Amino acid sequence: MNKVIAILVAFFSVFCAYAQKADKSEAYRVRITKVDGTTLEGYSMTNFYNTMLPEVKKFTFSKEYKGETTTYTSEEVKRVEFVNLEMDSMPLVYESVQALSTIPGPFRKNPKPFKKPVFLRLFYNGKNVKGYAMPFADNTYTKSSTISRDTWKYYYLTKGATYANAYWLDVKGIRVAIKKELKCALKDFPEVIKKIENDEISLKEFKKDPKMILPLLDQLYKK
Repeated sequence: MNKVIAILVAFFSVFCAYAQKADKSEAYRVRITKVDGTTLEGYSMTNFYNTMLPEVKKFTFSKEYKGETTTYTSEEVKRVEFVNLEMDSMPLVYESVQALSTIPGPFRKNPKPFKKPVFLRLFYNGKNVKGYAMPFADNTYTKSSTISRDTWKYYYLTKGATYANAYWLDVKGIRVAIKKELKCALKDFPEVIKKIENDEISLKEFKKDPKMILPLLDQLYKK
């Protein structure tokens, strides 16, 4: 009897270990789309959510979990979809995008783009506008310590545009010229700027959820 129990325990232990490994591997399972339209399924070996190194321009892929890898650049792969993962109740998708390196503002009206496309997380996929985000570390410095908070830099990309525009950086602290910042960042949407200036769009709600503005941009988009 004890022998049977020992066998069952051993079998159960092996099964649990296999299940844990399988569950872990499924978290890395991806479907990628290359620039030429070719699709491949396998596993991601790249950490896309790294606030210390947010500008991801290369992607390491393996057809088998922890198998032989191939590294693609952001100019070779245009989409990476994690088939079994969600974040904020949305599919976890990253797309290779030409994007501005920083947010336009009163003192930097024409910021330069990154030299190469970067992988940005797709937050909103509308008819005329897409919404993306890049991870960002918001650091607060005191005399005795540094407090770091993981957050996002938000982008929108209009249909046919060359670059995705950065429009909001979610940082703590006092910001005295938010309307001026948004006026520069959303210059392609004068109707939205007017709504912000007239307080038809709540800045308090916007700061809580910067994605809330994307459906409106999609609706008001004009070529």
